[in-house]
Amino acid sequence: MMHSRLAFVDVETTGLGHGEHRIAEIGVVTLDGERVDEWEALLDPGRRVESPPHEFGGERGYFCADRATGLPRFHDIAPDLAARLEGRLLIAHNARFDYAFIKAEFEREGIAFAPPALCTVMLSRKLFPKHDRHDLDALIARHGLAAEERHRALPDARALLRFWQAIHRDVDAGRIAGAVDALVAEPLLPAHIDLGMIDALPERPGIFMLDGPDGELLHAGRAANLRRDVKRYFRLDRHCARAALLSERLAHIRWQVASGPIDAALREISLRRETAGTDTARRLSAFSIRIDPGAAGAIASIVPVSEADTVRDELFGLYPSERKAANALRKLAASAPERICQRLLDIAAKNPCLCADCIATPADCDKRSRQRRARSLLQLTTVIAPLRLQPWPYPGSIAIREGRSVHVFDRWEFLGTVRTGSDMQALLHLRRIGFDPDIYRLLTRTLPRLSRRALCAFQRA
Repeated sequence: MMHSRLAFVDVETTGLGHGEHRIAEIGVVTLDGERVDEWEALLDPGRRVESPPHEFGGERGYFCADRATGLPRFHDIAPDLAARLEGRLLIAHNARFDYAFIKAEFEREGIAFAPPALCTVMLSRKLFPKHDRHDLDALIARHGLAAEERHRALPDARALLRFWQAIHRDVDAGRIAGAVDALVAEPLLPAHIDLGMIDALPERPGIFMLDGPDGELLHAGRAANLRRDVKRYFRLDRHCARAALLSERLAHIRWQVASGPIDAALREISLRRETAGTDTARRLSAFSIRIDPGAAGAIASIVPVSEADTVRDELFGLYPSERKAANALRKLAASAPERICQRLLDIAAKNPCLCADCIATPADCDKRSRQRRARSLLQLTTVIAPLRLQPWPYPGSIAIREGRSVHVFDRWEFLGTVRTGSDMQALLHLRRIGFDPDIYRLLTRTLPRLSRRALCAFQRA
């Protein structure tokens, strides 16, 4: 595919993360055939910049608030910049960084921005694989490019144009076009990551792990198709600021192939707990809201799921802490047509209760009629009904077949994965730990979609 309209772009920013930091300077050099046009903007980023001395004219802190007075904000130059970039292939050095910042700035202004992008680091790697270094200083030296100034937006954008012109003098045009088309079609990786790391991934379900330079695990996720889903992970239009920061630290991609999506989800749960150093007690430390219509006191209370009877109790919602469960219960009580008294809910109120009874007769608010109590119970069960935890729907354990693997569960607990009938019998007699919130979430999503042939239920002994 021919890209005849090009924009060589460079930005200088207040920091590395586009979620927190802003563009302080931007330079654009457009190329249409033989016609070259240049444009630059020095911006007030709205925050102090502690730049290294070699940047922004050799003065540290160049964009302090008092020095930025009178400079335009990105809002002021956004329409002009959008018009200059429209319909062009955006070319930048470590393009992922520049692209992400420009896209984030445009999104703040409500302007759509999704042009094709080309990274000159990746292009240099493809065309000159024998060289080890592909940073801009190395390209300037290797190709004898004129560079009047470095680490300023417009001069760096000019250097990219000169690199483009140099390779078209030294390399076959068809080879350049093939390399450009291949890179534009691929995800925009961090400049230090080789596309071969992703191409090596199998097109099978599994989990992937993104490691940093010191071997620390930055991120782990599951995938229905490892190669496809990892590519999607690097799509800038689907990236959050945290993921962008992680991608800049990425040094290696590991993976584990799974027998199917359930196996991949189980592996992800296990890896997440292993990485967090989470012990059995902590991983099961979820809280829920229990409704007890026959209780003499409160009709609702907060209970650890591990201490509740998940078969007989009416439980609603899963929360990582008692505080979050109590806050959820307060909001539910306030959302009822008639505000429910917090004293009926067994939660300590930070502020005076605003239910009708407490406001009218605060001294007698504990002496409620049966009618008032029944009305509160009806309202609470109505607003909380969508959060109800499902009871275990089988008379005993179940086995789910996925490829050559068989996953065994009982009462929202994962017992293990086996391949033989004898091993399965051993699992069925294991000592049980109890309700597992992660397994509950997994199975409530998965069970409705399973075919009858994939599931086998066992009668409890």
